[in-house]
Amino acid sequence: GILKNIGYRTISLGVKYYVDVSAFNFQNAFDIVNCKNNPYTIPSDALYSFEKEIYFFNSISERIFNRVNRIFLIVDIQNPHKLVSQPEYYLLQDQHRIACFRDELDNTIRNGKPLFAHMHLMGTHGDYYYPSTRVFSEGKTQDKRLMVDFYDDTILVFDNQVQQIVQYLTDVGQFENTIFILYTDHSKNYDTRDRIPLIIHFPNGDHKGVISSNTQNIDIAPTILDYLNIEQPSWMEGNSL
Repeated sequence: GILKNIGYRTISLGVKYYVDVSAFNFQNAFDIVNCKNNPYTIPSDALYSFEKEIYFFNSISERIFNRVNRIFLIVDIQNPHKLVSQPEYYLLQDQHRIACFRDELDNTIRNGKPLFAHMHLMGTHGDYYYPSTRVFSEGKTQDKRLMVDFYDDTILVFDNQVQQIVQYLTDVGQFENTIFILYTDHSKNYDTRDRIPLIIHFPNGDHKGVISSNTQNIDIAPTILDYLNIEQPSWMEGNSL
């Protein structure tokens, strides 16, 4: 939201119903949510008067629209559980999110605007894994949850997806003009006790090195603002790295 106020185009590419900034009421923070214009953006003159009513109306109208379409057999109602439990849904969605990011990047380059993008990939999520490339799990059957070889192959696929994004940024001449942050919220089996990666690439390799002390995901926003010489708001937790 802070970056949007200073002219950035902001996009969030997540999983509807789960990692959806509209569902979590991130009002006025994102222009694009899951490849569509954010329906919950509230006019600035209404922010301090009817913002709750506007958000409520937009949310209810979307639900009514979806149910009417289902009643008249126009579209099927999406099953939220399938989005995170069946690979034919979330693996395709990962590629769709990457394609949306590329399109938005191209648009912002043409328009001369900076871009803030948050993208949530799902391939490594869950108890069972369905990697599109089989290396460690080649010839093996996934007959129980959390099998290491299948998990390792999903990591390889994820690495390849990251490579696609970095390569595209490089091809359009924007990688060294980009803060690229790679992070996660938990390790395998939803364990929140393990140390997990936090990798940040700054333009031209600035600030490169290793931080061995504990950090948190709430340190990411202050780090971005510090690099951009924007003062950290008093309400914002975390510390610049």
